[in-house]
Amino acid sequence: MLVLAAGGGVAYALYGTGGGVEPAASSAPAATAKVTRSDLVTSTSFSGTLTYASQRDLKAGASGTVTAWPPKTGDTIRRNQPLYEVDRVPVTLFYGEVPMYRELKKGVDGIDVVQLTENLRALGYDGVSRAGNFDAGTEAAVKRWQKRLGVEQSGVVKPAHLVFLPGQVRVADAKAQSGDKIEANSAVLTLSSDKRVVTAQVEDTMRTKLKQGSAVKVSVPGAGERPGRITKITLTAAESDNGTSPGAASVEKPKATVEIALDGTVGASVQDRLPVTVAFADQVTKDALTVPVEALVALREGGYGVQVVTGSGTKTVQVTPGVYADGKVELTGSDLTEGALVEVPAT
Repeated sequence: MLVLAAGGGVAYALYGTGGGVEPAASSAPAATAKVTRSDLVTSTSFSGTLTYASQRDLKAGASGTVTAWPPKTGDTIRRNQPLYEVDRVPVTLFYGEVPMYRELKKGVDGIDVVQLTENLRALGYDGVSRAGNFDAGTEAAVKRWQKRLGVEQSGVVKPAHLVFLPGQVRVADAKAQSGDKIEANSAVLTLSSDKRVVTAQVEDTMRTKLKQGSAVKVSVPGAGERPGRITKITLTAAESDNGTSPGAASVEKPKATVEIALDGTVGASVQDRLPVTVAFADQVTKDALTVPVEALVALREGGYGVQVVTGSGTKTVQVTPGVYADGKVELTGSDLTEGALVEVPAT
């Protein structure tokens, strides 16, 4: 007779392990499962936040009044589009790794001039220098570009009116609105990449299990599970535990910031700063002999067994459970072979 162990998901077998064929408890056929060999993966999870990569504040290049509504949160700004407008002059985005740090005008040269001319060529302006110097042809192209923007055609590009960034950006937050007075070096916009990442704070005990480059799975509410990979692990300052008793020494808990890049995209409709769950493989047991966890029965004399289906009934075989994962359990210390059928009692 089989009796279900309360809450345990394991049945009790009220007979020994002599190996004899036992009479069926019911005429109804029991569910069965095969003994299989597979890799068992145990997972550990932690909480994180889905956000956009490379967030940074864009500072104003000069003081003045914001004279047009800045882009809205979620807008994408591309080459030659205005990031915002001050005193009726647009602050325009060009692509480049080196920030705009000086006036670009006839007679100067350098990598920032190369960036300027590459952007002008990409926009269809010809006659610009290819040697990294601001020559007469580049000055003429700049004047044509300024005319199209509707600003003074000086042939001089000022840091207050042009921003170099590595590529297109997403507006994460608008910190100024039309009519606001702003000061030089004050934050106007918060910008980010359009790529999604997950960031998480983990304690040191968890950090020691993680490795840069390791694969993870991210559960995104409303968007399902997404594969990802750990791209960065950064140690952060320890925090004191305020829960210690009066007079006791504070306990420092080392923390780490983990950044995870997602493989593939997440729809724009999925909100920013969404709480997510990150799961990673904590332990992998290769080529394990396994059965469903429900196939285990607790034996009267102690330990566990499974009911092996034979030609004329079943027999109890004592087993030693190993790793549990994905609804399966590893069996060790038995004569069971791959392909054998075992009963899976109803739970």
